[in-house]
Amino acid sequence: AEYNLVADAVRETFRADFGMENMGGIRAPLLRGAITRGDMVTLDPFNNTVVLFKATGRQIRELLERYAPAVSGLKYRIQDRKLVDVTLGGRPLKDDKTYSGVTNSYFAGFALKGRPTQDTGKKRLDTVIDYVRRKGTVQPAYDGRRIVVRSTESGTR
Repeated sequence: AEYNLVADAVRETFRADFGMENMGGIRAPLLRGAITRGDMVTLDPFNNTVVLFKATGRQIRELLERYAPAVSGLKYRIQDRKLVDVTLGGRPLKDDKTYSGVTNSYFAGFALKGRPTQDTGKKRLDTVIDYVRRKGTVQPAYDGRRIVVRSTESGTR
């Protein structure tokens, strides 16, 4: 749920069509009650910056299938390591259309290697803190935007 919060905060702040965050990049849950800067640093202890990029629908599909990231603006399902469904803003993703994306500098460093990107220099942590302050109240929730299903190897399911 915290991944959704981070991805939404970054995407909304930078007004991108979609956002992607690598799994493993959020290190602690947010607990009910007042959120301190310390809570946010524990959640996101890295010095990642926000990176902007463009990607076609086809490239987005490849990134989703290869990395299965946390997302914002996108909803997708991976079944047995294959992307079987994806929408952006509730609409089918168009392979040849170019969309604006946002991610963190760590994910960009390997997933977007060799692609044009723009590092904003703005820390992801500060972006999320500013977003939470603007909202006042946040309730991170699972909403089915990222579904990854792996069937059993024996095929008995």
